[in-house]
Amino acid sequence: MWSLGGLAGGDQSARSFHNADGWHYRIDIEVRGPDSVTVTIGIEQRARVGLEYGSGYGDSPVTAVTFHGCPGDPTLFIGAFFVAGDGRVCLPLDIRVDDGSTQQVMISFFDGRCSA
Repeated sequence: MWSLGGLAGGDQSARSFHNADGWHYRIDIEVRGPDSVTVTIGIEQRARVGLEYGSGYGDSPVTAVTFHGCPGDPTLFIGAFFVAGDGRVCLPLDIRVDDGSTQQVMISFFDGRCSA
């Protein structure tokens, strides 16, 4: 498992699985408490990036996933981010907790420093 912040550089092949479709970066998601967290791929990257979690793991990547935490201990979701082509991208993600406002974060998958 790798943190998103550690994927900007380094050895891409050591942190992913590569096949003919592209690169699969295992990123486990942890939700604390009974919250629901929705992660959505930014519209400008949906043609080449997707999420592979839950029943969709290993299937066609999707553009959004909602994770539902359980009361008590943190809930762990095992899955991956998929990036087509060379696997390098600055990826905008929209994150929403429960019914709160959406926050956008920019994550680099081996594409160096991304502008916000």
